[in-house]
Amino acid sequence: MNLKAIKTLAHKAFRNTGGLKTQACGMSFFIMASLAVSFLLVLVSYIMYWRFYQIFENEYGSILVVNEPDSFCRFMEDQGLPHSDKLHIQYDAYYDFRYFGELMEEHETGVILVFPKDFDAKVLEGDEAPEILTYCRTDYLRSLDIKNYVIDTYLNDYLDYIKEAKGCTVALNDPVEITLQGTPTQEETDMATGVAKFAAQSLVPLLIFVTALYASMNSGTNIIAGEKERGTFAAILLSPVSRREIIIGDLLGVSLGSFIPAAVMLFAVLLLPYYSGIAGMLTTLPLLISLILLIASLTLLISVISDSVVSAQTAFLPLFFIMVTICVTCIQNAGNASELYYMIPIYGHFYGIGNLIYNVDIRTVLYSAVCFFNTMLIVAAAVFTSVKLLNNERFTVNTMTSDDHAAAPADHKLTTKTLPGFIVDQAVYPLIVLSIFQTLAMVPVFVKYTSTSAFGELVESMKAVDTFKDILQFSFDLLGLFLADPLFIISMSIGYIAIMVCYLVKVILKEHIASGKGMVKKHIASLGLELNKKTPVKYACGLVLGVALMSCVYLILNLTGQVAFKGFTITKSVVTTVLISILMWIPQGACEELMFRGYMLPRITKKTNKIFAFILSSFLFSVLHSMNLGYTPLASVNLFLIALLFALISYRSGSIWITCGAHTAWNFCQGNLYGLQVSGNELSSTLIKTSYTKGHLDIVTGGEFGPEGGLAVTAITLPLVILLIVLIRKDSKKTSRLW
Repeated sequence: MNLKAIKTLAHKAFRNTGGLKTQACGMSFFIMASLAVSFLLVLVSYIMYWRFYQIFENEYGSILVVNEPDSFCRFMEDQGLPHSDKLHIQYDAYYDFRYFGELMEEHETGVILVFPKDFDAKVLEGDEAPEILTYCRTDYLRSLDIKNYVIDTYLNDYLDYIKEAKGCTVALNDPVEITLQGTPTQEETDMATGVAKFAAQSLVPLLIFVTALYASMNSGTNIIAGEKERGTFAAILLSPVSRREIIIGDLLGVSLGSFIPAAVMLFAVLLLPYYSGIAGMLTTLPLLISLILLIASLTLLISVISDSVVSAQTAFLPLFFIMVTICVTCIQNAGNASELYYMIPIYGHFYGIGNLIYNVDIRTVLYSAVCFFNTMLIVAAAVFTSVKLLNNERFTVNTMTSDDHAAAPADHKLTTKTLPGFIVDQAVYPLIVLSIFQTLAMVPVFVKYTSTSAFGELVESMKAVDTFKDILQFSFDLLGLFLADPLFIISMSIGYIAIMVCYLVKVILKEHIASGKGMVKKHIASLGLELNKKTPVKYACGLVLGVALMSCVYLILNLTGQVAFKGFTITKSVVTTVLISILMWIPQGACEELMFRGYMLPRITKKTNKIFAFILSSFLFSVLHSMNLGYTPLASVNLFLIALLFALISYRSGSIWITCGAHTAWNFCQGNLYGLQVSGNELSSTLIKTSYTKGHLDIVTGGEFGPEGGLAVTAITLPLVILLIVLIRKDSKKTSRLW
């Protein structure tokens, strides 16, 4: 091996920081700048309040009192406080938000106090301690100040007045504290120690990741792709330096350029008295080096495949998104992650660096060693792939002259100026249409439930809502309540159909197909939904495939003792709801397949290439479910594998009909047949009653997220993905066109 050549190339790569001298990808810079600003805002939010309220004196607007007790009137008179309740409003429904909202609108008030019926009898004459509720307007910024003023000036003194009169205590919106059985309480620490621990395990690893990613992108994408763009890469290939030496030299240079700022940051943090010092530096450096090598090797691989800096930076965006998403997931699960994640690259780097900065322990060091070894295997694979690609002429030299570029058609794949915006459009449009139509589907059911006892009980549980996870839990409890209502199921079905119509309209308006007979049919076919005699057969095969896949998952969970069969729940109401649910799962499965496989996959392929399209569409599918309850790092991997599996099936079959049927059958069997959670949603209407066993493992079952977050799904999908990739590579008759 020519060590002198490697050293020269490494020095050249280290000095070549990119400088964005070539045509830079503005979208990449915009996204990274937005992330930096958002990160700074999050940091500032820990030490200061964002909203400064004006200090009011006397004008607080009118306040309505519902079911006002005599004791409250006496208290107001004794204290000489201004008070008037000419309306004498009486109402039984304690949690009827709709009624109280209308009351606020009618009387133009900002705050309503609601006492329980017979409050005095329950408190002064009995032994109960009912709660007093306060309602305030969400569209009036001063309402919260008014509410706080009322509590401080009126209610707190009134509660003391009641206590003196009777010797009893009355609750006022006190949150309910719940301690889960078997969960140890957190050690009490001072504020400085708590902030230091949070920064070490969450903020510092995130900063290191972002620094390494940006430094690698700035230099790595400019090394090979930049040479191709400037037309100087052919001279390097003609030099007496092997392809392997080129990759190794560039890898060392890019890695060194990324390592220096990350190491300086790590060293500065470890100088703080709260952290592990020299021991932390010695144990963290190998993990940091492996992370830098991993990012640099993947960046170089992207640079080898790309023809210009712009295309390389654009292709780098999914890698950036994936790693930042993993970091956010790790922050959410800090302290609760399974030990398996400590040995997986990226996850292990985040958890390992964070823990070793705060405290060095032998277990974390051993896990970090395993993570280091696994990472180096991936680095070796990336280097090997890059070397092989350099041996392929079409990846190495851009033979298109300036005249060729000028004569290229407008939609040619090398027209990368519009590519970043195009990718953002592909990512954002599904979120927009889903949020609009799913919200509209919830409106009629929400109105129906506001005055029911079931909704009142659910609202009662809101008193325990404190953290972001609690908010998610409440949202999915509400969704689970709605999913038992046929009205909501029908509304959601209509919403999914409307989303598919939106995609069809978008294609008709933006993609001009020759008018004439069968024009609409051609537009539908361009979404992977070609209509012919084989369509029913393909859809039926998809249904069988979906049933088989989820049945295998359920069988694995049973054979490994993770879940237990508890019998059937075949009643008239359950069967009716389950049958109606099919009407939702059919358009739901077809809708998601149309968005990510039918529409997104071929269009990204046309702009870039198949591999990039498969990876990006599958990643976006995984991200779409990231806000679901119980979402874990393994869930993100499994959803990516499921999406990739469906993408490969669609590609090989030439349409999305098979995956539409498989998607529908997968969700139906998972939720309504076997009684398992569907991406964090627990359905109440199931034909089979299933429960987790006492010794079940969340990493196998998926926990709150359901099977899609467990190893059982990994064991089914990963071999199928590998099999399909092998079959597609051997299928020489398959063209590059999707549909």
